[in-house]
Amino acid sequence: MVAGLLGLSCSENEPVPVPGVILISLDTLRADHLGLYGYDRPTSPFLDELATRAVVFDNAYAQFPSTLTSHMSMLTGLYPAEHGVYPPAGTLPAEVPLVAEILQSQGVHTAGHTEGGYMRGNFGFRRGFDEFDARDRAHHDSTERTFRRGKRFLRSLDPEDPFFLFLHTYAVHAPYEPPEPYRSDFWPGDPPADAFLPVPSNLVAADRDGRPQSQQALDYYRALYDAEIRHLDDVLRDFFDELASLGLDERTTVIITSDHGEEFRDHGRFNHDQLYAEVIRVPFLVVGPELEPRRSPRVVELVDVAPTVLALAGLDPAGAAAADSGAEAPPPSMSGTSLAEDLVREASYPKRLAYAEASSGRRALVSSTTGESGDALLQLLTFPGPFFGVTGNAEELYVTSVDPGQQHDVAGELDEAVEELSERLLAIQHAARAGASQEELDPELRRQLEALGYLQ
Repeated sequence: MVAGLLGLSCSENEPVPVPGVILISLDTLRADHLGLYGYDRPTSPFLDELATRAVVFDNAYAQFPSTLTSHMSMLTGLYPAEHGVYPPAGTLPAEVPLVAEILQSQGVHTAGHTEGGYMRGNFGFRRGFDEFDARDRAHHDSTERTFRRGKRFLRSLDPEDPFFLFLHTYAVHAPYEPPEPYRSDFWPGDPPADAFLPVPSNLVAADRDGRPQSQQALDYYRALYDAEIRHLDDVLRDFFDELASLGLDERTTVIITSDHGEEFRDHGRFNHDQLYAEVIRVPFLVVGPELEPRRSPRVVELVDVAPTVLALAGLDPAGAAAADSGAEAPPPSMSGTSLAEDLVREASYPKRLAYAEASSGRRALVSSTTGESGDALLQLLTFPGPFFGVTGNAEELYVTSVDPGQQHDVAGELDEAVEELSERLLAIQHAARAGASQEELDPELRRQLEALGYLQ
């Protein structure tokens, strides 16, 4: 879409608006298991190649370690407490628009295809989409099915149609059941003797019971997860081939990211519930016809996705949220920041903090600082007790730039940094934009959420 279509102009510091924007969310994909982020296993040959012609954000962070809440932040541009949608049954208030609603109100063709669970329309995800499908994931074929639906939508468009396509897949979410030959490529032979079937219920039970796991068993679970990534990588290659065959690659910008990562006892647990880097640091790359490939070290967040989509579509993110979205009163603007300037050059505005939270009052703050020894990336975690044995307020600090696995807590060594980041974290108080509502879970939805490990 050209800027004139929406009656808006484009800043010279931003990419020229294009007719199509595609947002792809690869659920549960941790950044450090991709080659483009330094992983040493061949999980992502296509994404690695794509990164050479994309803008890649090296330090992107999710706001919440759960599919429902994280995607609501991604698609509304609001922090969790602002949109108020939390598991197990939070529903987006009518007063808070999705980015799809804003685009739809401007005449953009919209389609959303997800794999159900917490991405069903029941929670508010259907709003603003001309077509929306959320079929629950059944097996690895679901991934191909999701992207086939996306390709079908693209084929239905007229040459000049402005469009927004949102695709979501649970391809690498537990249970880890990669198809052949991917499984054998990453783990030939039988499972280790002490390994259990890596389905969500078993992973949750192992944490609850404190069941020990051998290093070989942990390697086995990681291998199956990696095999799932490799399968997904081939599905993405096929999708981009279709984009090119339709001639849409020359007029479409694609954003690829994830809602959160996954833990394999990196910090004592499985699944994705904690706020360490393996869970909240996510991949974030943008490829488009007007973009010069580069790596950006700037700290960014998933709340930045929605305003960036609007900017790519030629809308001013600062005022676009006031567009007619069906709400009785114009909603307030988004909290996220458009990354459009970053897509054409190193942004002139300063690097930002990244905020994340989890259940039981846990919070985290990521900060990029510059000192005598150069740039450093710090992450502070706070654990209001009691939580997993913590009896009082506890804090951990990691210098992620030199300790990416966050294995060395330096809170006792860097008192001033802890104090400064603690004060900044305490100052963050997000207010609800509207009254929260709850979705009644029908038996089938409850069954699907249990299968994904979200309900026990």
